[in-house]
Amino acid sequence: MKLIFAERLGPWLARHPKALDRVWRLEAWLVRGLIRLFQGLGPERSGALGAWLLRTFGPKARKKQPVVEATLRRITPELTPAQRRAVLRANWESTGAVFAEYAHLKQLAGPDRLALRDEANLPGLQAEGRGIIFVGAHYGNWELLPMAAGRAGCPMRAVYAPLHNPYLDDLLREARSAFGADPFPRGAPLRPMLRHLRSGGATGLLLDIRVPEGIPVSFFDAPTHFSATPARLAQRTGAAIVPLWAERLAPARYRVTFERPLFVEAGEASLTQVTEALTTRCEAWIRHDPSQWLLANRRWDKATLAAF
Repeated sequence: MKLIFAERLGPWLARHPKALDRVWRLEAWLVRGLIRLFQGLGPERSGALGAWLLRTFGPKARKKQPVVEATLRRITPELTPAQRRAVLRANWESTGAVFAEYAHLKQLAGPDRLALRDEANLPGLQAEGRGIIFVGAHYGNWELLPMAAGRAGCPMRAVYAPLHNPYLDDLLREARSAFGADPFPRGAPLRPMLRHLRSGGATGLLLDIRVPEGIPVSFFDAPTHFSATPARLAQRTGAAIVPLWAERLAPARYRVTFERPLFVEAGEASLTQVTEALTTRCEAWIRHDPSQWLLANRRWDKATLAAF
């Protein structure tokens, strides 16, 4: 049970389902109102407003701010405290802009706002009849990744994690409807996804999510677990794994890069090797500009994070 505006009431609401439902409805109503406001402002002005909101109120989130600060210390050990504070401020602004941009995803995906760089030779992969597994991270505006793949001629069925608040989840699915392809809920049976890939289709997921039952990897020199799903799907279908990332170039302007593909050899060891290779790619994106990575998610267990 995750709450946006009423997290302090969480333990009480967990014991009162009717009250929890009302809070969920209220949160969805407030978010929908913000999205309508953003729609009226246009991409640039709404992004600026979203950046201001998170810059102002994000640091006051008593549960998120310690996670953000500890994560930033881990990924930027070379920075001075003053430099890190500047990155922290820019990171809250980036997160706020992404939230505001949900109101403008279709506009942001147009060729005038979203540039594509194909280092993967996507037409060549398709000509071979290969399925494609796109793997990204919560970087830049990650919601543009499926739309970029569609523009590149590879519409993907993305894997997504449903939100705890069912009314916000409906709102998010509505915003993502511009993707043009039904997503796969995380944890759903693999068989439909395997069929989709074997028929030459494309799917996509974000790697930088801690999965306790996943593959152990070193992420910024600290142990965690990431999903082996990309490697496992590739191993069973022969699909190519294509890392991709969306970099903000200017307000409401992005570039998505499709990087060179990875191919999985048979054997259990390759699951670890490919997951580690993808983790290394993810680290490179983050080091490029730490302020564009979503710091508010916890990527290590609590004990490891506390050591940062």
